[in-house]
Order: sequence, then C-alpha cells, then structure tokens
Amino acid sequence: MGYDDSIMLIAWIFSVGFMASSYVSVRWGVGLESSDAPPSWPPKAIQAVYAIEIFYYFSVYLIKTSLVFLYLRLSRELRNHLYKGSLALLAVLTLHFITTVIVFSVQCVPMKKYWDPPTPGHCISITGFFYSTNIFTIITDIVMLALPVKTVWKVQGSLPEKLGVVAAFLSGGLSTLASCIRLYSIKVYTESKEPLRDAAPINTWSFIEIYVGMCCASAAVIRQYVSISRQSGVLSGIGSSRKRTQTESAAVWSSSGRTLTSPGPEGGIARWPSPTLQKGIQLEAYSPKYGRQKMVSEVKD
Repeated sequence: MGYDDSIMLIAWIFSVGFMASSYVSVRWGVGLESSDAPPSWPPKAIQAVYAIEIFYYFSVYLIKTSLVFLYLRLSRELRNHLYKGSLALLAVLTLHFITTVIVFSVQCVPMKKYWDPPTPGHCISITGFFYSTNIFTIITDIVMLALPVKTVWKVQGSLPEKLGVVAAFLSGGLSTLASCIRLYSIKVYTESKEPLRDAAPINTWSFIEIYVGMCCASAAVIRQYVSISRQSGVLSGIGSSRKRTQTESAAVWSSSGRTLTSPGPEGGIARWPSPTLQKGIQLEAYSPKYGRQKMVSEVKD
C-alpha cells in the first residue's frame, strides 16, 4: 500500500466524521423552516455545521493530496512536467490548507459567537471565506484534471486504452461539477431568509463532492492499468530518451503464457526489475491471460 492509499484511508475516516456531523445537524433542524424548529435547536445545528466545516476541509485536502501522491508515484522515474507540477501543486494545496485551518479556527472570537450571534465579539466575513475556499477548490480541481493528460497520452498502447485511462482521470470532473453546484448553494444560503433550511443543500453537495472525488481518485481502472503497464513494460516507452540497462529490461511472458522471464545477465526467471537473479525466490507476476501468478524462481541453463 503506497502513500496515496494511506492518505486516502485517512480521508475516508474524515469523510465518516463529515457524514456523522451532517446527520447531527439534521437532528437539530437543518433543512427545516425556522418556524418548525424550537428556539433551542438553531445554536446546536450551527455547532454541527461548524464540525461539518472541519471534516469537509480535511477530507477534500486529503483526497487531493492522495491523488497528487499517485501522480508522483507514476512519474517519479520520469521527472517530467507531471512530477514537477505535482510537487508544486502539493505545496500550494498544503499552504492553502494550513491557512484555511487557521482561519476557520479563529473565524469568530470568541468562537461561541459563531453559533450564538448576540455574544460580544467579532467574526470575519463568513460568506467571503466560503466563496474563497470553494473557488480555490474548483481551480485546483481543474489543474489536477489537466496535469496528467499529456503524460498518460504518451503511454504505449492502443487508442482505446489511452482514451480509457484519460477518461478515468477526467472522471474527477464530476467532483468539480459538484463543487460548482455547492458554490451556488452557498450563494443561495448567504442570501436566504431561511438559513437553517438552505444550509441543507450545501451539506448535500459537499457530501457528493467528497465521495465522488474519493471514488474517482481511487478508480480501479487506473490502478489495474498501471499495474499491468509496469509489469508488461507498457510504460517503458514514456521518456524513451532514458536508456535502461539490460537488467532493467521489461519482463515478458513465454509462449505458454505461464512463465515470466527476465533477460538479466545471468538468465533466469524473476519479476522485473531484478538486479540479481537467484534460485528459489518467491515471485509474483501478472499475465493478461492467467492473471496474477505466484512462482518460485529457477535458473535456466
């Protein structure tokens, strides 16, 4: 399990917190007309909304970070625009996340004023804060969608395979669409005379944005294609100017389809890349015909 998988797991944990907070907010009247909610409910509902805000920002940041780490893993040997762009994007996302955490932690002083407006103190422009963070999310979504397209298009493979991988990456646009609708929901909320009722669509579209983004970033088709590409040498064509040594040659399947051979200097059977080939090593490899196989290495005469 790579860094991207671990980060996505943490993102899922925060998304569960987001979902739980959303249910709590509904329990205290979010989605209802003010006249239908007892006077004691709105402060508790706003407290739940504040918790939703925290879990939302953590979830979105971790999902984006997971995808960036996937980009870095795919391009770490190439050191091309995808790798450099991913590093720059990671820095921007992290800096923005840190500032966001600071701002929502002190958006009202004292914090009680956030859910109890008559409390003496002051608050920042909550509307401006929501707009700025949502617009930043949409812009970075677009950048992340466009970043890998050039590199993926250079992958050696048929046109349908290339289109399939590009489509899998671009499916993240569904999450971006949800972000745009969420931005409109924020506009409705800030102009509404029934904020308790109109806070519900923001939660709904935030939920869709998080989980659609999580599904798109974890698309099985991408993982499967990358796994096959690495072990069958499909990605070896990217960055062709980088010559590989003989021991780095891609492994190929014999005519029987059940033996993975690597043309190392000593000959033998091993999973690529293998700097040394030893007898009796437990190996794992992939065959398009037979799927994932386990075997014990042998040395050919």
